[in-house]
Amino acid sequence: DAVFGEIGDKTEWSFCGAVALLYEKLQAKFPSAKIIVMTPTHRTNESYINAHGKCLRDYVEAIKVTAKIYSLYVVDLFVDSVFSKVIKFIISTFSLQL
Repeated sequence: DAVFGEIGDKTEWSFCGAVALLYEKLQAKFPSAKIIVMTPTHRTNESYINAHGKCLRDYVEAIKVTAKIYSLYVVDLFVDSVFSKVIKFIISTFSLQL
């Protein structure tokens, strides 16, 4: 379980650093490709805070911000996914406490 790290971090031992290194390596290997990054969708337990004090939204934001730094296209499934809307509907309709 890697530490979260900071945006701009480039150490392979943190989530933020590993994301940045991944984007750099993809751009180096495929310099003329349009690289598309997709965020995770909502989860029923997305408000869960892990041992590093982070929830899913923190990871989604790190993915999006880092992609922007590298000028990559982002498909934000966390915000725009129909599936996300279905989960929210189910939670609100059935008053699920997560």
